[in-house]
Amino acid sequence: MPNVWQWGRGWHPFESQRFLVFGALKRLIIIVYFLYFSEFFRCGVLIPWQHRDAPIIKRVNFISITFDNPRYSCKLRNKINQGTIINHKPCLRKWGDFIREGLMTYGEFTKRVTTTVVIIGVAFILFRAVIDLASILLIVFTCWVLSVGLNHIIGKMTSRGMNRGLAALITLSGVGLVIALVLFIIIPPFIVQITNLVNDLPTTVEGLVQDYDNFRTQNPNLGRVLPQFTLDDYRELFNAQVAEITAGEPRTALNLDVRQLAGSALPILGGIGSFVGSLIANTIFIILITGYLLADPLVYYRPILTIIPKSQEQRMVEVLNKIRKAIVAWMGGLAISITFTGTLVTLMIGVVLNVPNALALGVLSGVAGIIPNVGYYIALVPVIIFTAADDPVKVIPAAIIYWLINQIEGALVTPAVVKNQLNIPAGVVLPFQLIAAAVFGFYGILLAVPILAILIIIVKEFYVYDTLGKGKTYNPQLVMLPDGEIRIEYDEDDLAENPHARAEA
Repeated sequence: MPNVWQWGRGWHPFESQRFLVFGALKRLIIIVYFLYFSEFFRCGVLIPWQHRDAPIIKRVNFISITFDNPRYSCKLRNKINQGTIINHKPCLRKWGDFIREGLMTYGEFTKRVTTTVVIIGVAFILFRAVIDLASILLIVFTCWVLSVGLNHIIGKMTSRGMNRGLAALITLSGVGLVIALVLFIIIPPFIVQITNLVNDLPTTVEGLVQDYDNFRTQNPNLGRVLPQFTLDDYRELFNAQVAEITAGEPRTALNLDVRQLAGSALPILGGIGSFVGSLIANTIFIILITGYLLADPLVYYRPILTIIPKSQEQRMVEVLNKIRKAIVAWMGGLAISITFTGTLVTLMIGVVLNVPNALALGVLSGVAGIIPNVGYYIALVPVIIFTAADDPVKVIPAAIIYWLINQIEGALVTPAVVKNQLNIPAGVVLPFQLIAAAVFGFYGILLAVPILAILIIIVKEFYVYDTLGKGKTYNPQLVMLPDGEIRIEYDEDDLAENPHARAEA
């Protein structure tokens, strides 16, 4: 078929000297017109500006619109019905004719331009609002996640005949008691150990320097390789650093610049106060919203069904149930991971190494497991601090034991929860955590796994199953050959669902 969707050869309405403006503006007008202003997309009837000798043609499944001028070459496709006859129209010579003799008036053109600008502006404002309110939205999402998990526990109680109000009261009281015990177990010993570590730090460092010097002296061969650093060298270096900090003045408390110290401390104290205040406010907010959601678990589901067509309501409920089950599975696996890590750390650090306050370390290590990958390093810091405050020699064994516990948990518990129950590849979690942290900050790291699980369910259910038409049993396997080539293998059920693969096979 000849290309009848061409402008007259060698001519384009924008080529007129009268309308030669910036190239970017011309391209924008072309794109906006054919994506929004064309009647082709509004009602399916197109009277194109064809070559004047173009014949009458029949409409086919896909119609392509191609500019003859390579500077503005583009191709648009739209699926349409067969059998409609489209009459040709002589090529228009002027931009005024392009509007007047085209498919819209100046008023219609202005109306559509204004509508487009308003839509773009509203979309930009909404996008900025979502970015600015990301922290609040994530707190609300946290409340919903907690309510889903706690509502599952309440449902178990009510299924055994207990009143829902009483079950909710018992559940919330239990959660509050656990939080209070965790804070009571962790915070006081942590403050004591930090204080002891700071007080004993000079003596501990001098002891390490003396041990290093003795080791170097007792091993002449290594003494030739290792640099010399005696206790006198350390004290001289320490005094020089203190003298530099105090601007060369004698090291007495009376000679310190109190204003300078106060000026340096105030921003730090202000930041700590702001963090603590924000943490308390967010905690109260989370408790209140979670309580409201437990009182009415369907409050967020009703608006979703309101904007869904009647024919898709049952499908949406099915997807919501799958999302809810994924959240429950994540929280259940999280509880197992916290219990496993906390118990092992308490036993190994407390019983094997005899480090004091091992229960606090175990609880802190378990709670840090809420954050996959990153939580390991967060809990490692207090493990080192507590162990160093007790005996610096135990630091390396404690770090090795903690690393082994983390490896066991990562090899047994995490794959069973993340991969098997949530269908999330383990190698995808860490990159998504980095993306979520860059976009949403701390809450992005904390909620990366449930957010990723929800996104996977939405894409799989609405795009893979509904849009692409791939059945839930359709599961071809990818195989990598020894030379690195990738092949796809189908079973009989896959071939029955995919006739193209059967034809190729």
